[in-house]
Amino acid sequence: MFPWGKYPFNNDIQKLMQQLNPEDVHSFVNETMKNVMKGQQQVKETEKPPANSDVTIFESFDDVFIQIKLPAQRIDKEIKVYHTSNIVYIENLDQSGKKKITLPCLVKKKGAVAQIRDNILQLQIPKSNDFQFTEIAVTDEK
Repeated sequence: MFPWGKYPFNNDIQKLMQQLNPEDVHSFVNETMKNVMKGQQQVKETEKPPANSDVTIFESFDDVFIQIKLPAQRIDKEIKVYHTSNIVYIENLDQSGKKKITLPCLVKKKGAVAQIRDNILQLQIPKSNDFQFTEIAVTDEK
């Protein structure tokens, strides 16, 4: 029969558990969570466009959305939009020429939609689930 009073719940562990202060555990968990959240906030801040930017980027499960406030004087037919798997280029948006926007994830080549409504250019680009991993064989050098 199994020795229930011995291993792994022997008297030493029971005494240690009785001496454990719940406030110490609480403060340890809070401090750990602060450190984790601080690291995540730093990563998110570097990915965001500048606060004074006219560009807003957000994601859904399937798509990446980009909203750009357009200047008051513009000609819609001159605006051209191109994209690679992780960058969007917009030409003739204003006098500065070409605008480059880095995307937060990889996107598909086909299926993007662009429309202008209420002086805002909105791009909807489907996300890509193909990460194109390639295995590299590792050999011993002889």
